[in-house]
Amino acid sequence: MARKAGDLHLPNSTAFADLLNSSISSASLRGCRRVHARLLKTRFSSEPFILNRLIDAYAKCGSPSDALRMFDRMPLRNVFTHNAVLRAFSASGLLDQAERLFLTMSHRDICSWNSIVSAHAQRGCFDA
Repeated sequence: MARKAGDLHLPNSTAFADLLNSSISSASLRGCRRVHARLLKTRFSSEPFILNRLIDAYAKCGSPSDALRMFDRMPLRNVFTHNAVLRAFSASGLLDQAERLFLTMSHRDICSWNSIVSAHAQRGCFDA
């Protein structure tokens, strides 16, 4: 999980992903923030895989504002990035924000559609 350089243990991207998974499993927003703070001190702080995982962790730990802040700072976004923020908005009942993001997406997959449908269902916004 970590490489050893001298007496220092240098975490790799898998270690950060595992730490974020642990934070998600325990629903620990504090854990996400601690991993994020540590991540900022490494070369992995700009790696898309890790940034997407961090957005997803913030979303799943109930902090759509942190997820959106990370999203806004990302230079390159993909459908996974958008879907993580959509899930955060949906889970938090933020339908307007979810719709705005959904409409800006150049590519939508089944997860994108599921998130926006879920957001509408939570608000009871379905016409028969």
